[in-house]
Amino acid sequence: MNKKEKIIEILKSVHDPEIPINIYDLGLIYNLSIEDDKIDILMTLTSPNCPSAQEIPEEIVTKLNSEFPEMKININMTWNPPWDKSRMSEEARLALDMFDLEIPYHPPYIYDNDFMFIDIQDIDENEIGQNFEENVFNFESDKSDE
Repeated sequence: MNKKEKIIEILKSVHDPEIPINIYDLGLIYNLSIEDDKIDILMTLTSPNCPSAQEIPEEIVTKLNSEFPEMKININMTWNPPWDKSRMSEEARLALDMFDLEIPYHPPYIYDNDFMFIDIQDIDENEIGQNFEENVFNFESDKSDE
């Protein structure tokens, strides 16, 4: 098994606590980039107001660090493009149908600079400026660049 396959296997071991499907098959991983000493992951969640918004990336970093202690893990969270069910694998769609489950709905919220929740429906996109489409937060491993 090569490094990318092992990383995907690890990502498939991480689940959204509200949905019995792993984050990889849910389609939450938008991009995976592997360099000699660094793993970069661009991902999203099913909703910007997901209650597991901190827990899931931290679990990813912990699991990847245990398998690849020599590598720096960088996870960037994005909401653009927003996640939808079309990003799920066929297996995930079948599992949701089999369990007759729906993806939990969390009202559309974003974080402002003070990490306060703001309802997107109450804000004009121009009021937020460029921050509206920027990454909301970034998780990195404790590895320092040398």
